[in-house]
Amino acid sequence: MPRAPIKTMRRLELEKAAYAAVNELGFRGFALQEVAKRAGAAKGIIHHYFLSKEDLMEGAARYANREFAQAALRIIKVAKSPSERLWGIIALNLDAEFFNRMTTRAYVFVLTFGIRYKGLLRIYEVTHARTVANLAFALRQLANPEDVRPIANAIWTMIEGAWLLQANQDIDIVKPTLRILADYLKTAVPGFDSSVIQNLDRFPEDSTPSHNRA
Repeated sequence: MPRAPIKTMRRLELEKAAYAAVNELGFRGFALQEVAKRAGAAKGIIHHYFLSKEDLMEGAARYANREFAQAALRIIKVAKSPSERLWGIIALNLDAEFFNRMTTRAYVFVLTFGIRYKGLLRIYEVTHARTVANLAFALRQLANPEDVRPIANAIWTMIEGAWLLQANQDIDIVKPTLRILADYLKTAVPGFDSSVIQNLDRFPEDSTPSHNRA
C-alpha cells in the first residue's frame, strides 16, 4: 500500500490533536495553542495546514466522524442478530469514548458554527444519514416496513436530544437515556430481543455511572 503524503499525514495528526483537545477541554480545545501542545508542534504550523479556525474545526469533526464510523463498522460486523446490531449502534452513540460533557459541549458549539459554515453542516448531515441508515437496516427485520423509517428517526431524535441535554448537565445522563430507549424499543419494535440489552439493571435509577471521562 502506498504511503500517504507527508502533508496528508501531518494534517491528520493535527486533526487528531484537535479532537483530543476538544475531548479534554470542550470547545476551548479549538484554541490553537491547545492543539499545538497536543501535536507537539509550534502554533504557526497549524496555519500552514489549515486555512482558518473553521477549517481546523472541520478537520476535528472529520476525524471524530471517521473514528465513529470505524467503531460502528466493528459493531455491525460482530453483531449476531438484528437486535444486537440495533442496540449496539444505539449504545455506541452514548459511549464514553464519544459522549461526555466536554465533547457534547463542543458538539453544540460546532453545530452553531455549522449554521454558517457549510463544511461542518455537511459532516453533520453525513453522520445523521449514516446513523439513520444503519438503524433502519437493523429495523427491517424487526418492525413492519412502514414503521422502519419513523422508528429510526425517532431513535436518532432521542440520541440527538441526549447530546444536546448532556451539554447542559453536570451529571452523566447515559443510563437514564439508555433506559428510555430500551423501553421505547420494547414498545415500538415487535421483533426486538431485549436480552441484548446489557448492564442497565445493574444500576439503580438514581445512580450515576462512573465511566464518564469528562
